Amino acid sequence: MNYEVRINKIVGQLEALSRLSQERGVGCDQVLQQVSAVQGAVASLKRQIIDDSFGKCLESRNAHKETQKLLTSIRRYI
Repeated sequence: MNYEVRINKIVGQLEALSRLSQERGVGCDQVLQQVSAVQGAVASLKRQIIDDSFGKCLESRNAHKETQKLLTSIRRYI
């Protein structure tokens, strides 16, 4: 599980959002578009983590127990 590339993309988007919010004359639509991009990138990261985790659960000897733990985590964070 190496999510560094996705996380770095999100960090870059947040930095761009911060710069954008400090600029004068920037419209609400521009800021909201950047916020939407950040949300999409975070959602994509969450989906990838869930997919990877399910894959590992299915390979585990304790697949049922591991899957139950994963479902508990998913319910907590979604």
